[in-house]
Amino acid sequence: MENAVLNVKNRQGKGKSAARKLRQQGLVPAILYGKNQEPLPLQTDYRDFVKLVHKRGENAIVNLSIDSGSGAPASETVLIKAIQYDTMKDRIYNIDFQKVNLTEKIVIHVPIRLLGEEDSPGIKDGGTLEHIVRELEIECLPGDIPHEYDIDISSLQLGEAIHVNQLPPLKNITVLNDAEQVVVMVKMETQKEAEEQAEGESVGEPEVVKKEKSEKESKEESKEESKE
Repeated sequence: MENAVLNVKNRQGKGKSAARKLRQQGLVPAILYGKNQEPLPLQTDYRDFVKLVHKRGENAIVNLSIDSGSGAPASETVLIKAIQYDTMKDRIYNIDFQKVNLTEKIVIHVPIRLLGEEDSPGIKDGGTLEHIVRELEIECLPGDIPHEYDIDISSLQLGEAIHVNQLPPLKNITVLNDAEQVVVMVKMETQKEAEEQAEGESVGEPEVVKKEKSEKESKEESKEESKE
């Protein structure tokens, strides 16, 4: 599959005020980072970037076509390093791009996708699914980065777990997480009940308060007896 292409322009204005004006125009501020070079402020069309992410994912290799305002656009091969969101408006706030060399391995995190949850015998028997590790740290060439790391859990029984060293291998990819780390498990009902019971006890009334209450009640009873 060919790399995605995104048109960007050099960003002239700096500061929060300039960035706010860009967002009001349907643009999003961005920065390009690279080895031995100063960060380059950029801007791109908000809708174009959203379409790219929806189609290729956040780990896609992107060919930036950079319009500097003079001469032919420059081209850079990059990864999306980070996407910052405005949580109040649920919109992309800023983008960081990282220049990459397609012949050099990089370390990156990829999301885990669980498959077959509805078929898991353990879940059918009332177990609780615990998805502990939601992304893996991997090392590979930029062109080998997977969109997601799929894990089949359709055969998981009650009390069973899948560790990092049990994951299906992917070609040309090295997983860097601890081999013994639990990725996903189906907890047995007895474990769940024990945790709920412990949680209930922790939020109960402290014993000291109960004792003070008892002493107060005793004094009131003594007063009533003396009146009689």
